[in-house]
Parts: sequence; C-alpha cells; structure tokens
Amino acid sequence: MRNINSIIMRLAKRAEKLQTEHLIKSFVDVGPTYTLLSSTDNQIMFGRRGTGKTHFLAVLNNEISNRGIISVPIDMRLIGSTGGIFSDQNIPLSERATRLLSDTLCNIHEVILDYIFENEIDKTTEITELLNNFLEQATALNIEGTSEEEIGSSNNISNNFSIK
Repeated sequence: MRNINSIIMRLAKRAEKLQTEHLIKSFVDVGPTYTLLSSTDNQIMFGRRGTGKTHFLAVLNNEISNRGIISVPIDMRLIGSTGGIFSDQNIPLSERATRLLSDTLCNIHEVILDYIFENEIDKTTEITELLNNFLEQATALNIEGTSEEEIGSSNNISNNFSIK
C-alpha cells in the first residue's frame, strides 16, 4: 500500500506542469464533453480548480494544431506581471487593461511568427511584414475619449452582543 501512496503523491497536480504528450495519452473523454467543447461556437468553460480545464484545452490545442490550423494557447496568468503595473491602483484601470491587451496581442504575434519560421510556409516575407504591422499596431494602443469612474460607499453597522 505504501508504494501506491508514494506514486500517487508524486503525480503532478497541475496540467500546465506536464508535457503535452502525457496530457494527450492520459486524457479520458467523459460522455459528449469533448464533442461539445470542441465545436466552433463561442463558449465559456469554468469549473473548480483541478477539474480538467487546462488538460482539456491542451488536448484540444494539439488536435487543432495537427489539422494544420495555427492555435495560440495563452496562459493569462503569465501575461504581464501581478506585482507590476497591473496591480498598481495609481494607474487607471483602462490603461492597465489596454497594456494587458497589448501584451496578449504581442504573445499572439510571437506564436504565429514562430509557427511560420518552424514550418515551410509560402509567402513568408509577406506574412512577416503583415505580422510586423500587427505588432506595431498592438504596441501603439492608446485610450481616447472620456472615461467615467464610479465611486461608492457603504455603511456597515455591526452589533456586538454576548449571551451568558
């Protein structure tokens, strides 16, 4: 029994820490889940930690890539920095969100550019030029127009009592 417990305790508990090959081999489709979630309709997938969302997305990304479609998986926890501008309350939310969008677009640019250079793609020069234009636009984002900020307050009343 100790050997089994030891093996189980050494299993990775987070899918993002495992190799894609391991995730593909260990994926088990439960009912019509894979078919439903791999449709082209817009969807939101949510669930508690450890329910297999990242595992599923890694398997889906692999299948899409195997069909010759460029797929860009982005772990949004790794975009930007939580200790930097994105959590700085002195910078307006609209500016922080714009910078986060810019970082996300730059990540998409990198993945597509890597794909082009790793695979034999026709018209590489033209595509690279378009991607560089995309990157220029993604990093030149700015906020124009008026913005509103809602400030609210609440009153909390607490009653302290004890029973003897």
